[in-house]
Amino acid sequence: AFNAANLTMIDQTGDGTIMITTIGGNGGSDVAYTIVLNVTSGKEKDVMRELAKIIVQGQEAFYVIADDDASDFINNVESCGAIAEAG
Repeated sequence: AFNAANLTMIDQTGDGTIMITTIGGNGGSDVAYTIVLNVTSGKEKDVMRELAKIIVQGQEAFYVIADDDASDFINNVESCGAIAEAG
C-alpha cells in the first residue's frame, strides 16, 4: 500500500507493463519504491488513465489496484509484478 500523495511517476515500461514509482512509502522516509503492474497488452494507457482518475477523483480512503492473492484487480490489470526499492 502507498499514499497517492507519494506517487512520483506512472510510466509504460513495455508492452503490457506499467511501473509506478513512489517515495516515502516506509513511514515517511525518503526511500523510493517501484511497483510493476502487468496489464493487458494495448491497454496500458487505459490503466494509467484509470489510476489517475482514482487518484484525482477517488472518494474511498483505500483502493485495491492489484491483489494477486485475492485475484482482485482494476480493469485490465492482470497481476502485480515486482515491488522493489528504487536504486
